[in-house]
Amino acid sequence: MSILTQTNWLYERYSETAGIITSPQPAFNPVSSDPGEGWTNFSYKDFNGDYQARDEDNQPFTPDPYQAHDENNQPFTPATYVRYDENNVIVPNPAPVPPPN
Repeated sequence: MSILTQTNWLYERYSETAGIITSPQPAFNPVSSDPGEGWTNFSYKDFNGDYQARDEDNQPFTPDPYQAHDENNQPFTPATYVRYDENNVIVPNPAPVPPPN
């Protein structure tokens, strides 16, 4: 099985009652994940293409990007992930796998 069939590229929305493909299909943006060195890259459909965040008064707004906070609610930048083996020795990351064409 190829990576392409393991993602949502083949997804089609169907009618709940008639069981036929609906039109229009949900909006999406093509995305390629970048999980980091040594992990498999996937390309997939991001179905948030027509999403608009709204506040409690139903007014559109743009959410702030995520910011990690420590136990004292102070912003911080998380450290880069490091892989270790069973003996607690750092495992070097292999080269990334290119996304499917």
